[in-house]
Amino acid sequence: MIDTLLGPGGEWVNLFEDCVWRAGPGIDLPYRLLSPDQTAAGQHFPLVLFLHGAGERGDNNRSQLRHGVRRFALPESRAAHPAFVLVPQCPAGEGRNAGYWLGRHPRVRSNGDVDGAGDLPAMLLELIAATMAQYPVDPRRVYITGISMGGFATWALMAMRPDLFAASVPVCGGGDPGWAPRMKDIPVWAFHGSNDAVVPVDYTRRMIEGLRAAGGNPKYTEYAGVGHDSWTPAYREPDLLNWMFAQEMA
Repeated sequence: MIDTLLGPGGEWVNLFEDCVWRAGPGIDLPYRLLSPDQTAAGQHFPLVLFLHGAGERGDNNRSQLRHGVRRFALPESRAAHPAFVLVPQCPAGEGRNAGYWLGRHPRVRSNGDVDGAGDLPAMLLELIAATMAQYPVDPRRVYITGISMGGFATWALMAMRPDLFAASVPVCGGGDPGWAPRMKDIPVWAFHGSNDAVVPVDYTRRMIEGLRAAGGNPKYTEYAGVGHDSWTPAYREPDLLNWMFAQEMA
């Protein structure tokens, strides 16, 4: 249960500030924000957007911390890679602003506009922009990662805003390989389990093939025999944060 996060050893959760993004009249998006330990005048830090999976939807502003996020809050991670880590929570239920980060069949146009995705992708981009305006964020070092449902949104947001993200880590997600020409220049390290019965591994394989065919050079790690939970080994990869935070926009 999520409450175990707040038990012994769960104090790290309190490092994430409890916030709400007022996206419009009657539209609130709960989110957590991890900030660097110390900031100095003139110093700017990376920003990571972490998108959770379907099992963590709701409005308690806590469940979205269940999987993967802790890697960023470890003392050694914060010391080596001080950063802002933005962790919104997708509303549960139905409707344009609830249930999924994306609509069931989003279509990203050649200019980056998206059809059939609902309002949440635009809200996420607005939240990133607001965070960058309020805090000392390095605009050359904005990263995106997500698991399962959040992995799908990670691919889509890359296609929508290839000018924004310096690197991407989609885990057990998928998308439209036709998006590849738009995002081929974004450094990607994707993960999936070969035995995933929830999101077939071919979803990620096709995205990687599409990127390579478009001239990209993505990294891909496939865990043999692993099911849907490929996020646990992915966020334990020793070099993951070193690789991600080394990427920056030109």
